[in-house]
Amino acid sequence: MGWIVAIIAICAAYVAIAAFLLPMLLFRTRYAVNEPIDRGIKKTVNDDESSIVFEPAPSTAKYIARYAITERDGKRELVCKLADRFDFIDYDIVVFDGDGKPAQVFNIKDGVSGGEYTRAVELPCDTDFVSVIVNGVDDKTFSRRVVKNVAAGWITLFIALNALLTAAAVIGVKTCLAYMGAGLFTESFLVKADSMVVTAITVAIAVAFDIVVTVVAFIMRRAKSGEVRK
Repeated sequence: MGWIVAIIAICAAYVAIAAFLLPMLLFRTRYAVNEPIDRGIKKTVNDDESSIVFEPAPSTAKYIARYAITERDGKRELVCKLADRFDFIDYDIVVFDGDGKPAQVFNIKDGVSGGEYTRAVELPCDTDFVSVIVNGVDDKTFSRRVVKNVAAGWITLFIALNALLTAAAVIGVKTCLAYMGAGLFTESFLVKADSMVVTAITVAIAVAFDIVVTVVAFIMRRAKSGEVRK
């Protein structure tokens, strides 16, 4: 019974560290904008509606002169006033949490067709501050990326740590199984060549599977907390 408990504990620890702890520490979503960079210039409060007008950073103000966050019936929306006549604009809205940290990015591609304003974009109901970053207008594009890619070094470190962790888990489970069923041949079972080959192959398969699962989970988490296209 004790060895069964040990196997369960090893498997649980492995899943917790490999599938949750390591990705959370190494694959955190990182942003090029770390705090609100736009300036509020006017606030209006009526009976059933309130709005705040913001002036964006100089790099954005060339294309978006102002934008307003309006709240009505518990619903918050953002509308931009363009600085010139464009037919198309691609911009990011960086939403900040209560601590002023970036929490989500909405990527907006809007065919404005020479109009003066962009379409209204619904924001999370608890949004207080945002920053607007222009990625391109008409046929002009800019090399700006709000959500940063995970650095190759972090990916390499994850693969190395994950390989060590997987090897330790496989060897731990194998040892428990040996003591459960090998009897007098326990030590021989653990160290003989063909058994070690099987262990190596099992480790390789487990590492590959875990990497695939983690990458899929990372993509899903990034889609949720990173760029959401509208």
